[in-house]
Amino acid sequence: AVPENTNGVVQDFALVISCGDGAVTNALKISLPSKRSEVITNIMYLPPESNGVPILNQRVGANFPLTNKADGAFGQISQWRFYVMTNTFGYTNVAFITFMPPEIGLRRMAVRERDLENAARPEGDIDLYVSTDPRLLELHPGAIAAADKSTERGGTEYVVYSNSTAGTVYYVGVKCEDQQAVEFGFLGVFSEIPFSTATDRGTQIRAINVPVPIPDGSPDTPQAALVFGVNPFPMSIRRVVVNEAIQHESFGDILCNLSHRGVYAALHNHTLPELTPDPGMVYMFTFEDNLEMEARRSDGPGSLRDFVGTEAAGVWQLTVVDCSFGHTGRIENLIIDVERSAGTNAVNVTLLGGRSYLDFVDVPPNVTNMIIAVSGNTQPLMVSVRRARPPTASEYDKRGTVNPPGGELTLSIYDRPSLQPDRYYYEIFNPSSEPQNIRILVSFEFELAPPNYRQFGVVTNVPLKDNAVTYAKMVVTNMTGEAKCTTVNGLDVGLLISHPRVADLVITLISPSGTRAVLFENRGWLDNNGLGTFGYAYTNRSPISLTDFRSVPPGYYGPGSSLAGWKVTSGTVQLHDMFNDVPLTNKVLWLEDGVLSSTLIATGAPSYELEIVASHIPGIGGMVAWWPFDNSGVDIYGGHDSVPLGNIAYLPGMVGSAIYCDGVGTSIEVPPCPELEFTNGPGFTIEGWIYPSNALSTVPLIVWGTNAVDGSGSGLQVWLSGGFTTNGGPGCISVVLTDSNGTNHYIETVSNAVVSTNWQHIAITYQAISHTLSIYTNGVLANQVSLVTNSLGTNLPVVSVSGGLFFGIIPGFDQRYAGGLDEFALYKRPLSDCEIETIYAAGSVGKFGYSASTCPVTLAVAIGGEEPVYLTNGLAWRSVGVSWETNIVPVASSGSVPVTIWALDPNVSISRIALVGVTPTRIDGLLHFTDNTNLAAVPIKFADTPFTTEVYPPRLIVTNGFVGAEPRLYHG
Repeated sequence: AVPENTNGVVQDFALVISCGDGAVTNALKISLPSKRSEVITNIMYLPPESNGVPILNQRVGANFPLTNKADGAFGQISQWRFYVMTNTFGYTNVAFITFMPPEIGLRRMAVRERDLENAARPEGDIDLYVSTDPRLLELHPGAIAAADKSTERGGTEYVVYSNSTAGTVYYVGVKCEDQQAVEFGFLGVFSEIPFSTATDRGTQIRAINVPVPIPDGSPDTPQAALVFGVNPFPMSIRRVVVNEAIQHESFGDILCNLSHRGVYAALHNHTLPELTPDPGMVYMFTFEDNLEMEARRSDGPGSLRDFVGTEAAGVWQLTVVDCSFGHTGRIENLIIDVERSAGTNAVNVTLLGGRSYLDFVDVPPNVTNMIIAVSGNTQPLMVSVRRARPPTASEYDKRGTVNPPGGELTLSIYDRPSLQPDRYYYEIFNPSSEPQNIRILVSFEFELAPPNYRQFGVVTNVPLKDNAVTYAKMVVTNMTGEAKCTTVNGLDVGLLISHPRVADLVITLISPSGTRAVLFENRGWLDNNGLGTFGYAYTNRSPISLTDFRSVPPGYYGPGSSLAGWKVTSGTVQLHDMFNDVPLTNKVLWLEDGVLSSTLIATGAPSYELEIVASHIPGIGGMVAWWPFDNSGVDIYGGHDSVPLGNIAYLPGMVGSAIYCDGVGTSIEVPPCPELEFTNGPGFTIEGWIYPSNALSTVPLIVWGTNAVDGSGSGLQVWLSGGFTTNGGPGCISVVLTDSNGTNHYIETVSNAVVSTNWQHIAITYQAISHTLSIYTNGVLANQVSLVTNSLGTNLPVVSVSGGLFFGIIPGFDQRYAGGLDEFALYKRPLSDCEIETIYAAGSVGKFGYSASTCPVTLAVAIGGEEPVYLTNGLAWRSVGVSWETNIVPVASSGSVPVTIWALDPNVSISRIALVGVTPTRIDGLLHFTDNTNLAAVPIKFADTPFTTEVYPPRLIVTNGFVGAEPRLYHG
């Protein structure tokens, strides 16, 4: 370092400029740099829907280290370049892009790196700032703080707006964050249409500056046309499909290359679109390299498959190079369809005959099995998996056949090659000629024992030399009890350094094979705080016992049954195969009214937690019968089939088809059976959709009870326009409930609660404990009465409803219902307001699945002799959809721990129960490094580090810092 810093620059170097003619006086004149800005107006942009042309060969000066903050908190003018752009057309979509930023100089310490990929970054580090505040040009702190920023590690940056207005002036600053000067290209564009659109599978990216002419070039001076697209939606890429419209007089002259985030694929490599191409024709090409559709394959080098696994957000660039005399052309359009990776989420796929489906998943540490489950196939499928690269016909880690109707391919740590913490690609091939609709789910099984973490470090203080290189060595030995070879699953690096000016230091981690990773780069300013001095804590959570019901056969389990170590002490539970929506297993347990109990052994950790993964069942619990009336009277849930009588018609209904009564001689009867007796239960609900031909006529809708054969003393009657009370009238819903003493109780909605010739939902609930009778119309409570003051008994609230159940008629009466009935269901409990509302809101989708299952569910957990803990899941399901939620209950004791679990409503499902050991760990003083180069506050910004700060033990980190290391086992 230079000992004197008279100009405020640390580690300054002299720049000598000389003139060859010593006799010339004042041959050179040096002046201070000034702010540079360029005013770009829309008049230079064509066509009207896309304005903007790339500005190439832009340069910005290096970020030199300064001695103190007063010298420039946000750098010097020389390390900024400014642009001013005005929205004169009034387009709402705006994008600012920097691209192609090569480093003009070598990366620091790169001359000592043996691998070229580690020796130099592919891009210089620049950041993009956009503001409507002109003070940005003066580096005003307030304007910089409020500016929209793109500050990734490299130099391909973008800022996108979708709400711009006419006349808005944008001030754009490009700042160099590298210690070398950087060259880059800049593009600003206003557009009427969005630059990209989110789709069901991912995003569609549109070119923002087309059409673009392809200039004529030569072998010595090639010319290029540049087309850009911007995607603001972050996602991991599974597949890329490119749709390109291009015209050229000689396709053999051009090389067409698609690039994004340092990945490249040559689409055309001097190849012809057909044997004798038409020089004036615009050719439409579709490129796809995943082999999932009929399309053109990229010529290479590179492939669209190379984008699989990369981040989709950012700038996409199509470069068309002409390197031969005499011909020109145009890029007319470019559309890029990007599909996201499913990861560990279930995905539905239509797999065409003779085609494949390719995706990937990142396997974390401590995984013993990776399971690829496929269901729904009608013909055999071939499943292949491979570490680090997509599998091929001859290269794969494991391959298997999945026969109909589904199955699994499992890769474990005992396979050869064994499962490792890394990225794995899997491909599913359909060898038949017919398309197949399948569902795919990838899940993991984890090692129950805690991971084997070891710390290695420098045990003595190492003095730091001035203006020299200091080495601190650590020896990594074999772990106790391990074999000679130990595979590294994760890595975490921390430093504790005391130094009067830490900004003078460059810190590099060097592996035994010589691979280097820069942890810290000198950025100047006086800072005597050193590195570290703060505490760093995390909590290690490792399963001690795990129940996922994978080995238990599906079915009903009553009192005394055992499921994977859990006993059903009362009630009934159901175990189901669920390939669609489960995070870690293909089996889920519906608690219903069952009570589970088990004794868990808590040992080996300072403290413990019980972890329960719960969700909503795909439907409404407590159902006894369900008559969808889809071309029959069948009860698809409980088998209590109805008998349609008379002139019945099946026409389009609310959900599928519905049954229609003519009001003259039609009716529907459900024969008596014990399962329909709800006398001593918690209550009941009957609900469904009606489509009355005349809502003003007084006719019966439902009758249910002992004497239903003649209509007298019926347990429950539901009428249309009954008018039994002063509250009711034409268009009301009327309910008559008969108690155990034969007394009738009436409740009605207001008049005109239902209308003619329209589908409307009705529901009647009775809650025995409070003697509350309720009517709902279209998902809303219409009327409610409490019968507690009447003659109802607490143990016998209504007459025994063991007689028949009729729709549209009361035997012995002349009135008959005319109109449609659809999706009627009977439940042995009163549904909640939320459940009835969601059934109505599901509408034509129907009540099965998760469309009508978004109400919160609550389960109870009792541990030992402690009071129960009530766990509510799904408070946000109404807005974000049903998901699996993890509930954590502290366990106060160790040793034998009795646990009891039950549900407060029958809608709770469980996929996993685990007893987890909790071990808090604290590392004092170490500064841990992060991949995000912009997290550190000024004056020091971390540079190009491959490590991540986490609040739990280190995990696998895939970075560019060790790409030069040979993939093999390393001996300590």
